[in-house]
Amino acid sequence: MKIAFFDNLPDGGAKRVLREEIKGLSVKHKVSVFSQSRFRLLKIGFRPIDDIIKITTSLFYQFLVAQKINRLQCDVCVVHHDQHTQAPFLLRFLKVKSVYVCQEPLRLVYDSANRIPDSWPLPNKIYEQFYRGLLKRIDKRNIGFANVIIANSDFSRRQIMRCYGVNSHVVYPGIDQTVFRPLNIKKQPYVLFVGGRNNIDGWDRLKKLRPYFAQRKISIKDVYFQKHRNDQEMAKLYNQAICLLALDRQEPFGLKVLEALACGTDVIAMSDGGYPEIAKLYEKYGVAYFSWEKHNEGLINYC
Repeated sequence: MKIAFFDNLPDGGAKRVLREEIKGLSVKHKVSVFSQSRFRLLKIGFRPIDDIIKITTSLFYQFLVAQKINRLQCDVCVVHHDQHTQAPFLLRFLKVKSVYVCQEPLRLVYDSANRIPDSWPLPNKIYEQFYRGLLKRIDKRNIGFANVIIANSDFSRRQIMRCYGVNSHVVYPGIDQTVFRPLNIKKQPYVLFVGGRNNIDGWDRLKKLRPYFAQRKISIKDVYFQKHRNDQEMAKLYNQAICLLALDRQEPFGLKVLEALACGTDVIAMSDGGYPEIAKLYEKYGVAYFSWEKHNEGLINYC
């Protein structure tokens, strides 16, 4: 079977899922990989122009990639997110069957945590509303061209139906257990936070927890995926941590939780999004769930 893969993903959980898919399917199938994320975009420094560059670059680059994939006469093309438009333009131009791996809907548009701040100047608000509306139309139209849509959890499946009105199939992501495994190394006095410095990933929650952990002489090590840490480094960090803090808001699945559990490290996670599904699947491995609003003190005491 001839399979093409496309992505324009930043470093992070989705990129790691893509690597595992390619590694697994290339054993028995002929695989071709097309990644837009390895190219750097020209930046002017004036946001409206930079946004135009991002969208038009994705449009023209993915048109050309689609022609290559069509000429290869692949049996299927597995399409991952475009970090600029969410559902890629590529879906519009493919003549082969497409499987769109939708990790989550476009959160900039659909997630209430990303609403435009009241403190922004009026011109910025007007532009932001226009830009988000444009992305919403592009994303929704592009996803309509996918033959099959894959969701990473039942929570994501429901979100995809709510936002786009289309059906999807749940396929839980996996990890490489030859890398993410107990290493029999000594635990260090820190809890681990993996994510970006934004409220979606729970950075604001982490800042509120710092004084409480400091009182218990427990440090917090925060790791940002964009710092290009490899899997072996992450496995060591998981193994050394007392526990992993998963403080995200409405996280669709949470690959880091799976990686930490595979390393034998306890996880403290929020009781929303896709995390409760992991609880059902891996409850015997040490996952504790807390509602931030009701049990943040219990979260501290758990450590």
